[in-house]
Amino acid sequence: EIENKHQVSWNDPSVYVQNACITDPQMAPEGCSTVYVLVPVTHQHENVKWSEIKEDYKNRILDQIESKLGYENIKDHIVTETVITPDEWGDYCYRGSVFNLAHGLDQMLWRRPQNKFEDVENMYLVGGGTHPGSGLPVIFESARITSKLLCDDLGIIPDWNGESIWFEDSVKRSKKGKAAVKNHRNNIPVQVNSTNV
Repeated sequence: EIENKHQVSWNDPSVYVQNACITDPQMAPEGCSTVYVLVPVTHQHENVKWSEIKEDYKNRILDQIESKLGYENIKDHIVTETVITPDEWGDYCYRGSVFNLAHGLDQMLWRRPQNKFEDVENMYLVGGGTHPGSGLPVIFESARITSKLLCDDLGIIPDWNGESIWFEDSVKRSKKGKAAVKNHRNNIPVQVNSTNV
């Protein structure tokens, strides 16, 4: 329903619920909780009029949380709420698509755009729309991959807070990257010309 028809699921929508107060009680006043609910829906599309369905869909999701997760009268316990639809996200990301490309197996991991363009020199990508995918921990990994590629192209061996060397020898390296690794292994200081950065 989401990807092919650009519709929202009313029958049995997927729901992700997180109560941050379980691990950090300071996220809400004493005796209360901060609950985050994520519902995968289509990006902005003419088939979905969020201005017309937002309140009804929110209530459908709360009903589902009550019935499937056993939270009784959850609506009576809500002190304050923020509901964000793809229309609101559309001000910050293309068509309100917070997962960027489709979040299916056909567009995950190596199937996403790579972190460095091969056809455009010195062009790098980072974020949920690139390899390896979306979700905060995975976006951090995208940043790590892109940082390594950029450092390699500049011939820089970064200090990764004691972590092991950042690429294995089997990885295709730039000329500057190969020289930096060789110098690093021979304890030769790396010099970076700022005009090349």
